[in-house]
Amino acid sequence: MVEDILTIDQAKLSKGRFILATNQLDKEELPDQELLSTYKEQSVTESGFKFIKDHTFEVDSIFLKKPTRISTLMMVMTLCLMVYSIAQYYLRKELVSSNETILSQSGYATNRPSMQWVYRLFHGIHVI
Repeated sequence: MVEDILTIDQAKLSKGRFILATNQLDKEELPDQELLSTYKEQSVTESGFKFIKDHTFEVDSIFLKKPTRISTLMMVMTLCLMVYSIAQYYLRKELVSSNETILSQSGYATNRPSMQWVYRLFHGIHVI
């Protein structure tokens, strides 16, 4: 196998750049790979806040004046997010360990469904 420098250089020119900045300059304290993996983990947290902002929570229809009530609501919502995340984690873990899948919203088999989708699958099921 021979390295094609010209093709590599052309590919580098067409690719974008991504800059991660940190105040930690000591590479032993925070290696580049750890910085990148820490950054990538933020998307998991951000998806949690997307869940809180979802219209199914109907937060936009709640009006609170007292700071204590606002902080209490945020605590309850964060607790809900924690329960949701734990349930999703264990569901995905069990699907992988048992080599099982379920159908996704798009109709393909997945072992990484969202709990929101799983809740929708249970809609209409009643225990008598």
